[in-house]
Amino acid sequence: MRTYLLVCLRMARRLLVVWVLIWCSAANARTSSSSVGCSPRWIVHPNFHAFGARRVNASTQQQCLDACITNSSCVSVDWNDNAQCWMHDRRRKRYPYTGIIEYEIVRRCYRPNPSTSGMCLRVFFSICHFRIVLYLYR
Repeated sequence: MRTYLLVCLRMARRLLVVWVLIWCSAANARTSSSSVGCSPRWIVHPNFHAFGARRVNASTQQQCLDACITNSSCVSVDWNDNAQCWMHDRRRKRYPYTGIIEYEIVRRCYRPNPSTSGMCLRVFFSICHFRIVLYLYR
């Protein structure tokens, strides 16, 4: 009976460890849509453009990208060989077009969630303590 109880406790502990690891990794991988303190990333689509953009006064490619960064409604910009910048405020279907590069902005940052990080550590140490207690009472 005692052996059966120990086997059940070990299985329960393993399941608990797996559950905690899955829950903590999911809780810490939450995204923040705020771009504060985070550099935006760009997904580059060479030789593509989309209709429905408005022209932005930018003489360089970097000015075009910076204009999109500072405009919170911007989702992408098209930059063409004629040094023209076109800003999109919503996602649209892309069409192939030689000489245009579409830059799609990604404003999300992946940061650990501080409210769950501490709790995950406490749960982890509680499991370690439970494991020590099981070992001592074998």
